[in-house]
Formats: sequence, C-alpha cells, structure tokens
Amino acid sequence: MRDSGLAPELTGTDRRIDLNVPHGDRGTFRYTIRVRSFRAPNSAWSESGERNGDTRHYRAMAYSSEGDQQHDVTGYTHEQLINDLLNRYARFRHARRMP
Repeated sequence: MRDSGLAPELTGTDRRIDLNVPHGDRGTFRYTIRVRSFRAPNSAWSESGERNGDTRHYRAMAYSSEGDQQHDVTGYTHEQLINDLLNRYARFRHARRMP
C-alpha cells in the first residue's frame, strides 16, 4: 500500500488492532480485528450443574468499513488473515470504482 503512495495507519491495543487506509474524498478503508469474550456454553458446565467461576472463551472477530458482518478469524494463519484483508480491500476499491 505504501508503494502505491498510500499512508496506512496501524494502531492497536491488547484487545484490538485497526488498519486505516485513507483515500481522500473517496473515504477510508478500515479493517479491525478485536478479541471478543463469550460465556462458555451450558454444555461446558460441570456434571454437577455448578459453574466454576465465570468460564469464558475468546474469539478473534474481524470486520471492515464495507459494512460486512463481523466474522470469526480465530485460528486463521498469517496468510489467511492477509488474504481476508486484501479481499475486503478489493471490495472497497471496487465499490468506489478505484483502479
């Protein structure tokens, strides 16, 4: 992206990472991956039916500025994450009729 004259901005915390690629008057492409915490399903309770504290599991959820629903990227390889980002970026460019 930098080789194309763009200025991508990457920011992050311990619970999320954001990539913003400004395109001037055509808008900004955004791709975010954040950690979401979920309660463990009922089937994960102990046989006695008691919970051992607040059992939680975590998922990496990705979404982009294109209005796509967030989707689970937990377990994706480095290459799979890059492909997901590039596919969503291609949709952004196509929707704005960018070369």
